[in-house]
Amino acid sequence: WAAAHGFQALEVGVWPPTHARDYASVSIDVANLTRESAAEIKELFAKHNMAISCLTYCDNNLVADLAQRQARLAHLGKVIDAANLLGVGTVSTFIGRNPQLTLADNLKEAQKVFAPILEHAASKDVRIAIENCPMPGWQFEGLAGNIAYSPWVWDLLYEQLPEDNFGLNLDPSHLYWLGVDYLGVVEQYADRIFHVHAKDTE
Repeated sequence: WAAAHGFQALEVGVWPPTHARDYASVSIDVANLTRESAAEIKELFAKHNMAISCLTYCDNNLVADLAQRQARLAHLGKVIDAANLLGVGTVSTFIGRNPQLTLADNLKEAQKVFAPILEHAASKDVRIAIENCPMPGWQFEGLAGNIAYSPWVWDLLYEQLPEDNFGLNLDPSHLYWLGVDYLGVVEQYADRIFHVHAKDTE
């Protein structure tokens, strides 16, 4: 269907089969992906002259419950491994937020959590693209559930995590309703934009 309607690539959702998150999908079970099954998937896309532009698993990677956090980070590691097997260069995720901490402390947590993720991703020739959806009210009413929603925070994150494989899955629609110059950020962060979401906003 996608090829017949002019699409050249698909961003593929790869949440765990047991996920409880809304707006999620399990198009590929990355935990059980083998070289053989990855080859079959690549053949399917090649048959339709298409590519996988990105593997996406957006969850709260800073969740306060450390057991939940470890499970999510372990799955993110499997997504990175799957991207390598599939020849996909970009994995998209959220930073998330621990609502019990200040923004400054969340940034410290992000550095601690994402430094090893980025190291692992680099070893697999994969880039990590952070989706900039604010996720308002996700964990706590009135609070942005994903701290990486504004250019000001992106700058703080890039100061702490300057790795070349750390960038954006840019969705201008979120910036639009926040009143941010969504065209200006394209010029300012061009070298950090690894993937793009496009949709209308109302």
